[in-house]
Amino acid sequence: MSARLRGCIGGALLAAATAAAAWLNVDHGSARLVLEPGRVGACTTPAATAVEWDAGKAGEGGVRLEVNNLGKPPKLWVLEGPRGRAEAGAWAHDGYTVTLRTAGGRLLARRTLATEPCSP
Repeated sequence: MSARLRGCIGGALLAAATAAAAWLNVDHGSARLVLEPGRVGACTTPAATAVEWDAGKAGEGGVRLEVNNLGKPPKLWVLEGPRGRAEAGAWAHDGYTVTLRTAGGRLLARRTLATEPCSP
């Protein structure tokens, strides 16, 4: 394989990875969503998580937080005011996603938990 072709393939993979990361972690406008922890070791899942959000003016009518593990449909987790914090038990796995929406369902932000390999 030529160096030029390897460079094209590498560039395409980088673009695909960047697009995937952009899809997984989304912010619209001034909304803020923090998932803690954002990364865990694969040997420590399922993991307990905490989420903090501030939807700004977009959340004045209230917000909804939806959660789902990879391959599972989203479920309503929290229906609250425009800012707050919530904690979840130890049920988050790799790909666990928290989505912040307005009460009407408009996407404001999304965070996805990533795992790192177990240490030997």
